[in-house]
Amino acid sequence: MGSLTLIHFVAVLGVHRHSLAYKTAYNSTSELSYLIWIGRLLFLEYALPLHAYTTLPYPWPARHSYPSQAERLEAIRTKYLLRGSLGPFGEILERRAYGHSIVKKEGHPGTLTWAADGQSFTLGNNQKVQLIDFCKVYSTAIANVIARTDEMMLSWKPAIDLATIRDDLTCRTPRWSFLNHIDNDLTFAYKALSRQAWTSSFSGAPFAKAGYWLPATCVAYLQAGTQLSNEIFAAIHLAAGLPARGTEITSIRLRNTPLAIRHVFIREGRMLLVISYNKSRASNNHAFYIVRYLPQNLAISIFKYLVYIRPVCQKNN
Repeated sequence: MGSLTLIHFVAVLGVHRHSLAYKTAYNSTSELSYLIWIGRLLFLEYALPLHAYTTLPYPWPARHSYPSQAERLEAIRTKYLLRGSLGPFGEILERRAYGHSIVKKEGHPGTLTWAADGQSFTLGNNQKVQLIDFCKVYSTAIANVIARTDEMMLSWKPAIDLATIRDDLTCRTPRWSFLNHIDNDLTFAYKALSRQAWTSSFSGAPFAKAGYWLPATCVAYLQAGTQLSNEIFAAIHLAAGLPARGTEITSIRLRNTPLAIRHVFIREGRMLLVISYNKSRASNNHAFYIVRYLPQNLAISIFKYLVYIRPVCQKNN
């Protein structure tokens, strides 16, 4: 009776809890493996217990009472723990083996499953994503950057026209970028934002009082700058073409280095990222340049961050 109960329990495990449909072979074999693992531990204790069971109707000796523990364990294993054995364990092993054979024929299922109406998909087993929500990620990422940038500009709205920004895509001078171009006059532009902060407030708290800077407000501004850089990273990852590999998008350089040229350029009123990193470079020694153009509203916010907000945070950190 106990064996039949266990077999029926194993059969019920093959039914999905919510849909009451049969589980696929790929999703059901793992639960059988859990039972097999626990069963093997129980049979190990049954064959070679650490201590003797003296309270049972029939005393069960400890492992040291057997002349050969290996022979004792092998006798129990061949009787109960092999495929084809007359017991529930043999049935569980047969079902798992049959499930593995089905998986080999059908192949492993994908982690993404589309709904019948085509308006949503499921990741894994329970994470459902609506297409309408997925499409909002692009606009939401850009909107977060714009809102955070406007907040950190302290209600100051300088006139910015990227078409007037001069840049030299061939200059390899170390520490140089479009911020250093003499025609742009952006080297000390951040000081205007510093003067704006002296008479402004951030998150409802003033920056200065009685001729002194207030540390709490300044720290909050610096923390917001860190959050803004994270939001810019997310927006670039989502809005600048196809998502890049992590090793590409996390190694963007604003200025030239002695060994490599920068990645951020401005050309004909557009901000672009030119990335030369490629995973095949180590094998063939050839780099493929990937050019990513940023949306104009995102580019203007990043320009404000690079010209005004970032220098202010660096100077006061």
